[in-house]
Amino acid sequence: MLEEEIINCCKKLRLSRNLADMAQITDGQTHQEYLYKLLAAELQNRDRGRSAKIKS
Repeated sequence: MLEEEIINCCKKLRLSRNLADMAQITDGQTHQEYLYKLLAAELQNRDRGRSAKIKS
């Protein structure tokens, strides 16, 4: 299944599972827009994680 392959790629690239989940629900008019939206969402996810660690 393609979703499992995306999850495996994310693991190998040390990207979060969030990216694999977002890949299933993200749309874009072009491949570049789709990729940008995924990467931007991953950056936001990491920023939220860092902020949560700092507040703890």
